[in-house]
Amino acid sequence: MDFQIPLSYHSIRLLGKFGDNRREFDGNCASGIEITIGEKNRRRELRRKRQIRYRRKKDDVAAFLDQITNRLQLEIEELQQRHHSILSGVPVKETLWYVAVQYFHQFRYGYQQSATATTGLAPLHVQLEFLRATMALNVTHDSGHGVEALLAHWKTFSLWFKHIEYRLTSLEVDTENSIHANTETSFTITETTLTKVFPHLCENDKSQRSPLANKLLGQRIVMKGSTRLDWDSVFGRVTSISAESDMMAPILSVVDNLEDVCVVFNRSRVGLDFRFR
Repeated sequence: MDFQIPLSYHSIRLLGKFGDNRREFDGNCASGIEITIGEKNRRRELRRKRQIRYRRKKDDVAAFLDQITNRLQLEIEELQQRHHSILSGVPVKETLWYVAVQYFHQFRYGYQQSATATTGLAPLHVQLEFLRATMALNVTHDSGHGVEALLAHWKTFSLWFKHIEYRLTSLEVDTENSIHANTETSFTITETTLTKVFPHLCENDKSQRSPLANKLLGQRIVMKGSTRLDWDSVFGRVTSISAESDMMAPILSVVDNLEDVCVVFNRSRVGLDFRFR
C-alpha cells in the first residue's frame, strides 16, 4: 500500500519558489553561455581581421620593396651602360698601363651579359668592343687566340663560378713592353661549379655526392695571383695575356689535408694554378 504525504501550503509554496529559481538559474546560465560564445566569436573575428590587415600590410611592403629594388636595378644598369659606353672608346694608342687598368675594370665582375651600349646602328657589347679596341686580333691568352675566344673564356668562367670578383691589387713594370699585375680573384662554389669543374666529385644523384663535394659547396674561395700583359708599341695593342692564381691554398684550408687536395684536382677542369685544362 502506497502512502502519500500530503503537502502543506508552505511546502507547496517553497517548491514553487524552488522551481522559479531553477528556471531563472537555467535562463541565466544559458544567457551566460551565449554571451561567452559570442565573446569568443567576436575575439576570433577580431584576430582574423588583424591577421588579414597584417598580411595585407606585409604584402604591400613586399610589393613596395620589389618596386624600389627593380627601379634601383634599372638605374644601376643604365648608369653602368653609360659608364661602360664611355670606357669602350679607348684609343688604340693608349699606354699599356692605362689599358691594363681598364682591362681589370671591365672584367672585375666577370662576363657581363647586360654590358651593352646603344649606337645609331645596333647595340654593342661593351666588353667585346673594349677588347677589339685594345687587343691584337690574334692576341694569345690561356684559352687560345683571338678576342672572341678571350671573351668566351670569361663567359665560361662566369657561368661556372658565382659572385666573381677579379681585383687588381698592384701594377709593376716588367719590361719595356710588358706589365705585371698582382691580383685577387674570389668566387663562390655552387652546384654548377661542382658539376662543371669537379665532375668526378659528383654523381647523378645529389645523395651520392662525395663528402669532398659537400665540403666545397657554398665555400667562398679567395686566391692570390698575377696577370702579365705584353704590348706592341708600334700598333698600340696588347699581344698576350697570361694569368694564374694559387687555388691550392684556399682549397687546402677547406678540405684540411693534401691527400684530399690531390683528389679534388685529380680530374678537375682547372689546375692548381687556376688555369683551365
